[in-house]
Amino acid sequence: MGSRLGFGVCLAGFLAAVAMPCEGAVVDFESLPPGMKFGGDFGDSSGDTVLTQDGIRMVIRDFLVPGFVGFGKAEVGGQYADQFDTTPLELRSISAQFDFSDLSSDVTNVSLDFIDFGGRVNFGVNSETIIQVDDLSDVPSSISNGIFVTVADGRLTLTTDELHQIQRFTIGGQELVIDNVAAVPEPSSVALLLAGCVALVRRRRRD
Repeated sequence: MGSRLGFGVCLAGFLAAVAMPCEGAVVDFESLPPGMKFGGDFGDSSGDTVLTQDGIRMVIRDFLVPGFVGFGKAEVGGQYADQFDTTPLELRSISAQFDFSDLSSDVTNVSLDFIDFGGRVNFGVNSETIIQVDDLSDVPSSISNGIFVTVADGRLTLTTDELHQIQRFTIGGQELVIDNVAAVPEPSSVALLLAGCVALVRRRRRD
């Protein structure tokens, strides 16, 4: 009876896992009213969590340029909102950090849509030092140990090798607009669950 119950629980968990949407968890800012603003002029401090969506926490942080630390404005929608199919987030001399540590599975793939209208850009992954570049296309393709960046056609993608995961990343700009921050769970999580189910089936057959 116990093994039958265990198999049922295992099978239910596996079916739930494979039914998970391929996009994983997504922050699309649709839950916030257009025109909502974050930053120092709006009562916020660097390090504040201002949004949690699909288990992803968004934290606003300082923006760095040589000789200057800014904490400007993040606005839902903004003046470039008509450039996107859904509501974006406009970053003006401020950074947004997306934290995946509360998700139930390790994250090995992250993507976001963006338009950069000029100025410097900040970027960092996990606990690495924030780098400052003139354009997101200047971010090194190997941004961190085992983590890789691809920038093409208005989309930035982070991927990992089989030994690493993406815990968080930070992005900021002087005139940068982002949307659809998507985190995809580690494929091996489903594979491990399937392997456990198979082992349980074999054990039941032996019994």
